[in-house]
Amino acid sequence: MNVTARIAVAAALLATPAVAQMNMPMGGMGMGGMGAPAAPQAAPAAPMDMGAALPAGATGTVIGEVRAIDRDSNKITVAHEPITEFNMRAMTMVVQATAPQLEGLAVGDRIKATVVRNGGAFAVQTIAKEPAAPAAAR
Repeated sequence: MNVTARIAVAAALLATPAVAQMNMPMGGMGMGGMGAPAAPQAAPAAPMDMGAALPAGATGTVIGEVRAIDRDSNKITVAHEPITEFNMRAMTMVVQATAPQLEGLAVGDRIKATVVRNGGAFAVQTIAKEPAAPAAAR
């Protein structure tokens, strides 16, 4: 093989990985300033207050669905609507309850509860089952 043919083969072999890499998706690789348009950036999330400025003993209304019940520690996990009194968005959280408050509750039940803030935790004051939400509202 002559020198020209060797150079051509070497060039072809060296160029192959570069061609393969050019065909890779590069969606969030920060290509701004390289001639390609920058990928749109998501707006930063608004900070959540989570009731941090509320005094101990503040109460709020929780309306949501029971996702889990821990009867050993008397805690329930609730996927709830926004709690306006606490400036809290809809989320899933754990609240402390008492054994009598958990009687008759099951996973999937819709509830309405009054909860009190104790430090960074929330405890149930009152709780009642709510009628199931219509399928279109879920």
